[in-house]
Amino acid sequence: NSSLLIGDRRILRQSCGETRMALNHNRNHDDNYGLPDDSADEFREAFVHFDEDDDGFLQTTQLRSHLSLLGYEPNSAELLKYRQDVDPHSEGYYDVDAFLTMVAEINHTQSERFEEDLREAFRVFDKQKSGAIHVDALKEIIRAVDPAMSFSEINQLIRETDSDGSQTIDFDEFMAMMTTM
Repeated sequence: NSSLLIGDRRILRQSCGETRMALNHNRNHDDNYGLPDDSADEFREAFVHFDEDDDGFLQTTQLRSHLSLLGYEPNSAELLKYRQDVDPHSEGYYDVDAFLTMVAEINHTQSERFEEDLREAFRVFDKQKSGAIHVDALKEIIRAVDPAMSFSEINQLIRETDSDGSQTIDFDEFMAMMTTM
């Protein structure tokens, strides 16, 4: 294996399988960039897949395509920000650490947006502004959102969600339910 020095980054030219092993064995196992272990591993695998020449780097010109393949369509401003984040010196490439840092940021931002959207939806459904939704109202909402869901499935979901048996769903229970549906 020959070492290649690019800027201040040392990489090894290896086969794809060896690169994958190097990426998995050389990473700090305590730091998954704020991603769950399985997600971080999946994104590492995606990086290896995108790294067609097996040099441990991706071209910044392909960033939009890589994000799109991951199911994320950044707008122009986001794309510019991510390009600057992953390649602050405009070298034209970025490594797995920059990639995972960016993906973790996107994941965090998406999670925050999702929670904000759920809070807004919860406020709409909490007509009495009591901080809770009665299970009967929630059943109607679920029927409207997913008419194919049977009454027994809805009742089971409500039983699992209303863990304290209060016949009301607070925001934490609502969020837990919405993330499992």
